[in-house]
Amino acid sequence: FGDLHGKLYQYLVNSDTFKAEFNQQPVICLSVSTARKYHRTSNEHSILGVEYKQDQYSRTDEYFHKMGLQVRFFMPKGSVAP
Repeated sequence: FGDLHGKLYQYLVNSDTFKAEFNQQPVICLSVSTARKYHRTSNEHSILGVEYKQDQYSRTDEYFHKMGLQVRFFMPKGSVAP
């Protein structure tokens, strides 16, 4: 699915219609669960929360890489990890 979604996403964001309606790239938010360890960074986004990093490349990274995106992990204030 990553290849298909990647092509659809690129088609969308590169379309004249999208560019006419939006002046910024979209943000895609997903809930991700993995057994890997995440490390808290000092970066805190006002809406998305504290940013975390992982040490290993994951399937999530690969999936979004196919769409031309880079994965970043955030945990909103008041939430807890599974």
